[in-house]
Amino acid sequence: MLNKFKIPKIILKKSINNKESVEIIKKYQPDLLISILGNQIFKKQIYDLAPKGCLNLHTALVTKVSRINAYILGVKETKSLLVFLFFM
Repeated sequence: MLNKFKIPKIILKKSINNKESVEIIKKYQPDLLISILGNQIFKKQIYDLAPKGCLNLHTALVTKVSRINAYILGVKETKSLLVFLFFM
């Protein structure tokens, strides 16, 4: 799918919040970031790179990840969750 729409896949060798990683992402001038299988908390400097925000595809049981999300969604269990992330 990425190839079909000519969307670059960025694989970072260091933490997403590492200065080097931030500079690599910045070069792409992203409108939107999509995190899949990410296991790191994004800091403000990452959110600031994409004016349209960041989507995170979380593929763990919601009840194990966040009981608040499960409560808000009104579900007892789900195997994946797409979350719009924002920095406050």
